[in-house]
Amino acid sequence: MNIRLYLILISFLTVTTICQAQSGISKSEIKVISRVQKGRILLRWAPDKPAAWKLLNTYGYAISRTTVSRDGKTLIDGETKILNSLLSPGKKEEWEEMAKANDNAAIVAQAIFGDTFMVAHNSSSTNPFERIVKKSEELKQRFSFALLVADQDFEVAQKAGLGFIDTDVKVNEKYLYQVKSNVPDGIHAIAYGGVFTGLTEYEELPKPVDFTASFKDKEVILSWNSGILYDYYNKYKIEKSTDGVHFSSITEKPYTVNKKQSRDGSTMFTDSINNLTTFYYRIKGLSSFGELGPPSKIIKGQAKPFLTINPILTTQKINDKSVLINWEFPVDKNKMIVGFKLQRSDTKTGTYKTVIDNISKDKRNITYDNLDASNYFKIIAIGKYGKERASFSMLVQPDDEEPPAPPTGFSGVIDTLGVVRLSWQQNIENDLLGYRVYTANNPNHEFSLITPNTLVENEFTDTISMANSNRKIYYKINALDQRANPSEFSEILELVKPDLIPPGQPVIKKAHQTTNNTLELSWTASPSADVEHYLIYRKEDDIKDWELIFSGSKEDRNYIDANVKVEKLYSYTIIAKDKTGLESPPVAPVSIVTRYIGARPEIKNFNAIANIEEHFVQLNWRYNEDNITQFEIYKAKEEEPLKLYKTLSANSRTTRDTDLSINTNYKYAIRAVFMDGGLSKKTELTIKY
Repeated sequence: MNIRLYLILISFLTVTTICQAQSGISKSEIKVISRVQKGRILLRWAPDKPAAWKLLNTYGYAISRTTVSRDGKTLIDGETKILNSLLSPGKKEEWEEMAKANDNAAIVAQAIFGDTFMVAHNSSSTNPFERIVKKSEELKQRFSFALLVADQDFEVAQKAGLGFIDTDVKVNEKYLYQVKSNVPDGIHAIAYGGVFTGLTEYEELPKPVDFTASFKDKEVILSWNSGILYDYYNKYKIEKSTDGVHFSSITEKPYTVNKKQSRDGSTMFTDSINNLTTFYYRIKGLSSFGELGPPSKIIKGQAKPFLTINPILTTQKINDKSVLINWEFPVDKNKMIVGFKLQRSDTKTGTYKTVIDNISKDKRNITYDNLDASNYFKIIAIGKYGKERASFSMLVQPDDEEPPAPPTGFSGVIDTLGVVRLSWQQNIENDLLGYRVYTANNPNHEFSLITPNTLVENEFTDTISMANSNRKIYYKINALDQRANPSEFSEILELVKPDLIPPGQPVIKKAHQTTNNTLELSWTASPSADVEHYLIYRKEDDIKDWELIFSGSKEDRNYIDANVKVEKLYSYTIIAKDKTGLESPPVAPVSIVTRYIGARPEIKNFNAIANIEEHFVQLNWRYNEDNITQFEIYKAKEEEPLKLYKTLSANSRTTRDTDLSINTNYKYAIRAVFMDGGLSKKTELTIKY
């Protein structure tokens, strides 16, 4: 890179950093916490950014207190008092005496006033950008260490301008404390922090919780829940004793917990100790205000030497149903164990159960007399202090030529997509390896193996084509043991493929009205052999919905509909339905209008009288038939066709016509309408008006 361009870039970065700080782009904030003790209130605070901390060390903080309430009543205006208008670390010389007697004070003094701090720095470097980065890292180190030490030593925190004690407080009052920056906003904007509290909020510090210890070989791992008490303690004193009475700290300084880990839950600490010696442990929390909390419960225990050697199974000698098992284990390690035990399982990854216990530590072989078809063994070395070490497993199988029993309870089902689900009862042999499934399209043909891998489960899913012409498919299965001895085959399972093709349509041969005023339909059979039912649907006149009126067997070829009325239009269709419920398309509907068969008596006593003076024609008749619903009167001029003029009730025997023209010949006719739809023949007459 061109050296002139490089120097311009460095200058730009430096100026940009200064401008950002002056313009308040990266605004800082003061965080405040409090602790109420008897008769006084302690405050602790810190800025959240290194740059703000450095400026505040120069300009200082202002501490104010506002009395918000008194005797349980809120003060409307409040009473504000400046507790300290300029609280800062002061000058370097003011720290010298304190730093001589207090290592914490020395660290903070070095962080605030020292020429260098912690970060390795090559002062001879000619790279200006590297020097800026080093300075930035150094400031972060100073800031982090100063705050860390202030958390551990409240006296040092006060000296560094990060703590304050207010003793001018009353138990009947509540206060709002504010810690403000004296840094001008034009240099760096820093938001103030505050806390609301009072003497009534005093509470005893809690005991550490969930304190446990795990004693191992030459060490103990201590654990406790630091997250739940993080608002109280950020460090702990870990103490140890050999008599449970006189405790001393394990570490020179309190053990500081990691903030992120503590928030998540537990904190752990490992202590190296001698084996077979009883030790006692307890912990005490240390607050940010230098307060030491009450001790936790006391835990005691011993570290014990671990057994680290595993026995090794080496050889086996099988004799019928027994086996001699040999193993290796260093003789010089016998002092670490109390003996051995033999464990067995049906499978390599199954549950191992102890089959021979209390085996002498001097033995290196054992005989087991109750072998199954398949056996997995482990030899376990039992340590003096309860720890065990297991060998790898060894498979032992005696000679076996006896096959499993053939599978039973074989069943299956085929869905409409051609998925076949097969299942059967599980075999009970201990040495069972699994099952194989075979299939064929004909029970007399050779069956093909469709499970190249032996099935462990007693079920299988196959997929077949629904397009071929075979209506049936056949399966059989056998079982295999661990020695690959096959069983006899199961019984052959026959499965019928689901029917996906609807039956063909029947054909309506005849639809007519009988002499009994019923309607009769006859039809030819559907061409499909699997038809089980014929369904007849009917609708009346202009009604849109079809009604199922008959469900017959496959042998039916005709149907008589007696539930009909005269002078109605009836439409019929037929559907064939097969065994699986599939239906043919409906046949083309046929329609019939019902007519009354057989004439009713004519009305013979029908006459008319013209009254010219009063302008009407009087019609009269007599009729003695039963079940009449009404009379229909027809009228027309002599040269015109008759039209329905009016209808009269069944009780009427006369009517008058006044819609007449002089010198005109009129025709009249009458007929009776019966309840069953029957009609009498029309009776006609002519009269001149």
